[in-house]
Amino acid sequence: MKKLVKKYILKEENNIRTKRGGRKFNFVVYDKVSWHYPGNKNCPNLETAISHFRSVMSWLRKNSLLSTEGREILRRSGIDSDFYIISAMLNNRGYEILQAYYSKWLKTIDYSSKKLNFKRLCVYTS
Repeated sequence: MKKLVKKYILKEENNIRTKRGGRKFNFVVYDKVSWHYPGNKNCPNLETAISHFRSVMSWLRKNSLLSTEGREILRRSGIDSDFYIISAMLNNRGYEILQAYYSKWLKTIDYSSKKLNFKRLCVYTS
C-alpha cells in the first residue's frame, strides 16, 4: 500500500473517533480492492476491481464528497491492488452517505457491466 494511504489509516486508527465539524465519526474501512479481487468470486480480474474503484472515486470527487485527505490520496497515490476507501478520505456528507448506503449499493454491483449504477447513491447527493 502507498505510504500516503498508510499515513491516513494510522492517523485514524490511533484516533478511532475523529472529530469533524463538532461531531464524532468512527474510523471505517468501506472497501478494499482485495475484497473484490481475488476476494469476490464474481469479480473476474484485478483490472475489473480497479476499474470499479476508479468509478467510485470519480463519483465521490464529482459529488464533492472527498475530504482534503481523500483528494490528496487520489491525486498522489492513484488506485492499485492495495487501495482502500476509508473514512478519512470523506468529508461529513460523504461519510454520512457511505455509512448509510454503500454496503447496500455494493450488493447491486454487476461486474459484467462496464458501467456502475450509481442511481441508488446519487439520490442522496441532491
